[in-house]
Amino acid sequence: MGAGTYRTLLAVPESWPYGKIPVWVFTRHEFPGISGADITFVRGDVEEFHPDIVYDAGEKNVLLAGGANLAGQFMDCGLIDEMFVTVVPVALGAGRPMLPVARATQPGALLETRSEDTGLVQLHYGFGDARGRQAPA
Repeated sequence: MGAGTYRTLLAVPESWPYGKIPVWVFTRHEFPGISGADITFVRGDVEEFHPDIVYDAGEKNVLLAGGANLAGQFMDCGLIDEMFVTVVPVALGAGRPMLPVARATQPGALLETRSEDTGLVQLHYGFGDARGRQAPA
């Protein structure tokens, strides 16, 4: 996650949602840790730290939590194989790109869609290795 997401979670440290799951925070700022949490603070290129992040995840998936800028850096390096996009039916009128990338990507393969009673729609796309995968049940 990026510094903004961590700063938001740090505001209420007793509600840390990740338990003892290893969390990597990409930041240029100094932050305190959270008691009992496994947090690694790093600065630099995402490609440099990706092998260690995957190692920490073991057999589990790596989740990029918050921060379109950080996700865009991973996408630019070809390190995202799946993406969940949740569409919220609100017109903003202006704003930042959903995923700021240096160049256009190949189209993702739509693996699954899910709608909620609230009007939210979740789109699950596969990129790279995930393109031909079956959607989870």
